[in-house]
Amino acid sequence: MDKYSPYYRQVALLISALLVVASERCFALKGGTAINLFVRDFPRLSVDIDLVYVPLESRDVALANVRATLTRITGLLQQQVGVSAILQTNNHDEMRIIVSSQEAQIKIEVSPVARGTLYPSQDLDVAEAVEDEFGFATIQVVSMADLYGGKLCAALDRQHPRDLYAHEFSGMTFDNVSLEELNVVPELMISALKSQFTQQDFDFLMSFKSGEPDWQLVPENQIQHLPAVKMEVTQHWPYT
Repeated sequence: MDKYSPYYRQVALLISALLVVASERCFALKGGTAINLFVRDFPRLSVDIDLVYVPLESRDVALANVRATLTRITGLLQQQVGVSAILQTNNHDEMRIIVSSQEAQIKIEVSPVARGTLYPSQDLDVAEAVEDEFGFATIQVVSMADLYGGKLCAALDRQHPRDLYAHEFSGMTFDNVSLEELNVVPELMISALKSQFTQQDFDFLMSFKSGEPDWQLVPENQIQHLPAVKMEVTQHWPYT
């Protein structure tokens, strides 16, 4: 592992920031950092902290609480020697901290839309390989279903080609991955998903797509209360 690479330095900064973020139990880690540093055995570097605000509250209350919590985190990060932390305030719903040192920069981000989780979150320690290289950290992580469900949804939307093929990610994986390997991923992913779908799943998705979801078709009935799901149904802004 190249300790002088910019990615390495970003991960070192990320781990130190996670130690601060973990103290705020209203947040749970999601996304690539959760997968690569906590769930899997460190297959690649990851340099952003993506968080879910767990409580299900109205939009105005949630955003106010998120901003107050990020303000606390920013203050604690500012106390670290050689670290600068700036809470972004360009827009009222921008929930992002830019954390910088002389050698690296990362961001801590909370989605104003994807709030709440379907299943309870869990406390996880970093993978052994991460601890050996960067030190120990533990944090609340969204459930495996929420974590990989979110990744699969992201993989099926317009952002996925960037995540798979962007040249800027070169050097972040420890093993070389060929273009041929990447090209088969979309087909394999869709095939794997379809193999798990029941007719009831299909019927629910079609009812959801029509704008009149039949919630009785889903065992996890609480899904209808998640803000991001409500937004998709109502298709208006602002939403509760």
